[in-house]
Amino acid sequence: MSLGEIIGTLAVCITTAILAWPQIRNTVPRRRSTLRADLEILKLLEPTDKSYQIVKANVDFSIRSIYGSRERQLQVYDWSLLILGIVFLSGFGWWTSCLISKGSWWAIATGFSALLGLIWVSASFQKPAVSKPSEETEESQEKKKPPNGNSA
Repeated sequence: MSLGEIIGTLAVCITTAILAWPQIRNTVPRRRSTLRADLEILKLLEPTDKSYQIVKANVDFSIRSIYGSRERQLQVYDWSLLILGIVFLSGFGWWTSCLISKGSWWAIATGFSALLGLIWVSASFQKPAVSKPSEETEESQEKKKPPNGNSA
C-alpha cells in the first residue's frame, strides 16, 4: 500500500467520523446535567400547568434511562429504514473498499453513501417523535373558515 492510498483512506475515515459524530451523539441518553436543569424547571412550574406534565414526563424518562436497568433491548421502529440502511451500508461499504484499494477518489462519494446507510440503521432503532394535534377552540376554527361560510 502506497503513502497516497494510506492518506486517502485516512481522509475518508476521518471525514466519515466527523460527519457521523452528531448522529452518534444524538443516540446517547440524556445526561445528569440536563436532568438537573429539568428538575429546576419542574420546581418553578405549578402542578396544574400543562407544561408541568410535559417536563415531568421528560424527567421520568431521563431517570429511567439513567438509573434504570442496564439491560437494553434493541427494538426496531422502522423496518424499511433498517433494511435500506443495511443495503446501503453493505453495498456502498464494499464498493468503497474496492475503490480505496484502487486508489480512486470516488471512494469519498461512496463512503458518504455508506455513512448514510449507517445513519439510517441507527435511526431505525430510535423511537419516532409523536406529534399531537393542536387543541383548537371553536373560535379559532371559525376564523379559518372563508367569509361566505363554505368550508371548502
